[in-house]
Amino acid sequence: MTALPVILTEGFIPQVRVNEHVVVGQTIAKKKSKTEEVVNVAEELDMPLNKVKHVLKKNPGDSVISGEIIALKQKWFGLKKWAIFSAIEGIVLRYERGTGNLVIRTMQSNAAETIESPIEGIISQSDSEKIVIETDKNVLSGKRGYGDSTQGEVFLLNAALGKDAPDPSNLVYAIDGQVHDKIIVGGVFSRDMLIKGLGVGAKGFIGTEFEDDDVSYMAKKSITTPVIEVDDDIIAFLIQWKGKNVFLEPQSNSIVLLQG
Repeated sequence: MTALPVILTEGFIPQVRVNEHVVVGQTIAKKKSKTEEVVNVAEELDMPLNKVKHVLKKNPGDSVISGEIIALKQKWFGLKKWAIFSAIEGIVLRYERGTGNLVIRTMQSNAAETIESPIEGIISQSDSEKIVIETDKNVLSGKRGYGDSTQGEVFLLNAALGKDAPDPSNLVYAIDGQVHDKIIVGGVFSRDMLIKGLGVGAKGFIGTEFEDDDVSYMAKKSITTPVIEVDDDIIAFLIQWKGKNVFLEPQSNSIVLLQG
């Protein structure tokens, strides 16, 4: 089994329980869009509550746009000004005299944001920080791996694939900005190819051969970008997965094919 962690950002609430079986496309976390924003004018402008009403530039029912002034405090005959700008677009609902809060209803949709499972598996952790899915579905096994787990889009280094691929020392040119944030899939990787890939922001490497010294070099430099060595048949399969996402788990030498 391979563990796929799904990190939850602030506001997302898990919709699944530990030991629950999930399928591809099932909602595993949900976040309700905010409908109101609250600005405490008294605190922001450091002034007493009974003075706030005189600095408000918007009243209940008024519309506001992002970047528009909603309160303005002036001092020393207008020479000094402190302003509060709206961070959102919406409608002013109310001003609360007892708290100094100005409440704005946002123009966002009330629809909830969701996170869907990219694989079929069993939930082994479900909390406010992350959901972990254990799976043996769509998992390819490599021969050895190094580095930390990561997720990214498959980028085929076509020049490095096939029996007629040139010597790895002549393939550095093939790695450029297109591999940024992607998983490079190729054949034999040289150290120069790895260094070039790291320099332009590649998220991982899958190949048929990596020199032990090159992997040791990455470890000595505390570079944890994942590397997984595989057989030719795995490369052939990944060629069909071009442009789709995979999850690399070097500790178990696993490559998980993600849906969606």
